[in-house]
Amino acid sequence: MRPSVFDRLVRPTLYQTHGGDAERVHERTLALLAGAGRTAAGAQALEQVRRRTLVPDPVRVFGIDFPNRVGLAAGMDKNGRALPAWGALGFGHVEVGTVTARPQPGNDRPRMFALDASDGVLNRMGFNNEGADALARRLQQARPGYPIGISLGKSKVTPLAQATEDYLTSLRQLHRYADYVAINVSSPNTPGLRSLQDGAALDELLQALVGQTRSLAAAGGRAPSPCWSRWPPTSPTRPSPSCSRSA
Repeated sequence: MRPSVFDRLVRPTLYQTHGGDAERVHERTLALLAGAGRTAAGAQALEQVRRRTLVPDPVRVFGIDFPNRVGLAAGMDKNGRALPAWGALGFGHVEVGTVTARPQPGNDRPRMFALDASDGVLNRMGFNNEGADALARRLQQARPGYPIGISLGKSKVTPLAQATEDYLTSLRQLHRYADYVAINVSSPNTPGLRSLQDGAALDELLQALVGQTRSLAAAGGRAPSPCWSRWPPTSPTRPSPSCSRSA
């Protein structure tokens, strides 16, 4: 198969322009996509692209209607900066985040590495994001036209003993914008985070979040958004039945 224009021209140019720094390439790409949605001409161009790229393949999962089965995973657009562009590129949903209650810079650089053999990247970002309040303000202005998931994580400065309240703080700020909520307890880049996978700790966390989601939804007169936990595929353990039921 002949390499695409992206593989032959766009990707090499981005890496050459930014000294091979994968994170700078990521940031530049995100800035360009975000900028495309800020003007009338850009919005019109995105709509034309969307009409060509969107593949209708609707599916309903947990009461959520997805226009197709391919979504953008958390981590690409942590702060929800380029939401109009992702729909234009054909994605049926976008998961923003992982976001934490407090803004945080993440791990020291370098923390994103290009994998030339697979055209992929390895990230060790450490939940760098602008915080739940900033994401809420951005989502308040957004009308993406597709389902939005929000991945919640623990602030690095928050002790593990206070993790549940930290997650709840983010949920309270963001729940009204989420078609579903993903609880991230699987990242290896936040010290101690995976200890929340232990049965009792995860059970407490999920039950608190699900209960809060139901209360907030009832107060707003709408159905609660599903809450799912993100579980690492390499984990030797699995969630307890009680955790699975609570979610």
